[in-house]
Amino acid sequence: MTQKTAIEEEIEQHRKNGSNILIPMTKLEPSEFHAPVIDEVYLSIEQGDAYKRDDKYALSFQGLNRLAVCAGVQWHPYETRRTDNGTDKLYVAFRAVGGVKKADGSMVWHAANYDLDLEIIKEELEDQYWSKAKKFKKDQPKDKQAEYVEYCVTRDWRQKRRHRHALAESGAKARVLRQLLNVKSLYSKAEIEKPFVVVRYVFRPPTDDPQVRRQLIDQSMAAMRSVYGTNAALPYYPEKDDYIDIPPPAEATEVPPEEPETPQDPGQAGGGLEPMDQAMWDDATKSEKIAEIMRIAEHVKYDLASFEERAGQSIDDMDEAKIEKLFKNLCGMI
Repeated sequence: MTQKTAIEEEIEQHRKNGSNILIPMTKLEPSEFHAPVIDEVYLSIEQGDAYKRDDKYALSFQGLNRLAVCAGVQWHPYETRRTDNGTDKLYVAFRAVGGVKKADGSMVWHAANYDLDLEIIKEELEDQYWSKAKKFKKDQPKDKQAEYVEYCVTRDWRQKRRHRHALAESGAKARVLRQLLNVKSLYSKAEIEKPFVVVRYVFRPPTDDPQVRRQLIDQSMAAMRSVYGTNAALPYYPEKDDYIDIPPPAEATEVPPEEPETPQDPGQAGGGLEPMDQAMWDDATKSEKIAEIMRIAEHVKYDLASFEERAGQSIDDMDEAKIEKLFKNLCGMI
């Protein structure tokens, strides 16, 4: 069974189960380098993915955006923008241009405009709340009804004015998404509770071709170099708890001629240094362990201040496990 047939059968099964199929085409035709992928999205009325309109529900911008992520919708970086000059504080015009990928890899774009006129919105809010006042507050005096209307209109209008840019952008993008995703204007509650099936096309070239594999590796390396530079592979950043400081290699110096060995006591300059053995270390207090670490670090010329800066804490604040790890690392440098 080919991949195409398997996906078509899966979509047909979703249709039988009553799922919301968000694809405008009736037949999927994948190309050699692109394959269809199916995602299921469950929307929630309680979480704000849909809002009630009359006796049914319409998808909110939040719900549409969840579907758009699964569908792989891309927004045009230059054409998706505010289109008015911004001189009128009560007016915002926004244009959104979004696209989805076809089976051949090309993009299908759709554009929509949205105008937000706060003066008109204020008039609509007044009509809306006067209608409510006459219906639910008909027993109250006219001045009380007017106070109620003024309070509600001022509250809602101030909120819309504060978020006018976001409202204009979401309005334009919502219009684009309804067209691209083949979304209905209204759904019943039972339909909202069904999964939304989204189909998108992903780049999937045949990897059995050595040349294609080589190109994919080159593109991956080029993308990595564009982020991390041209001289190194992907770096590893250890957690502070697992940090083990590794000193840089010593610079090459000319080896002096051998001199006759003279016995020296441990700890003297130029001589060896005997660190605590394990039994002594286990019996030592924390202050004694820190003193031993400082003694060894001074002997091997290790910069403890630099280590503390990289670790993000001083030696005095480290726990016993970290102190012992540092002790063992320093002993290996003797």
